[in-house]
Amino acid sequence: MKVFLWVVAGLIALVWTATIGVSVGVASWAVQLLESGRAIDWAREASQWPVPGWIAIWVDADLVRWAQEFAVWSLETLQRTLPFARAVLDWAVPLAWATWGFGMLVLLGLAGGAHWLMNRQWASTRPA
Repeated sequence: MKVFLWVVAGLIALVWTATIGVSVGVASWAVQLLESGRAIDWAREASQWPVPGWIAIWVDADLVRWAQEFAVWSLETLQRTLPFARAVLDWAVPLAWATWGFGMLVLLGLAGGAHWLMNRQWASTRPA
């Protein structure tokens, strides 16, 4: 049972680490795309694509066009706030890893506490 506890704790730690790592990577990549201007170019190009026929069955074509235009407008607005986005990223990445560390301490504390409780429970049920 103790092995199962630590395997589950290890898997949770792996998922937690991957979540933080991927989030930081995606945020850095997004800011880099905004800095280079490629994100807006891609959004403008994508907004020129025709609405596929199978989407028109489920969603109004005008709504899809509006969503495309909204995406371009959003990216243009984000690019104007780019110095702010870079500043946020500069303090958000260390904050994310500090949160990861705190989460790992909590996880290890919970797993260690459960391990200790298992030892105590099994010690009290042993015949003398």
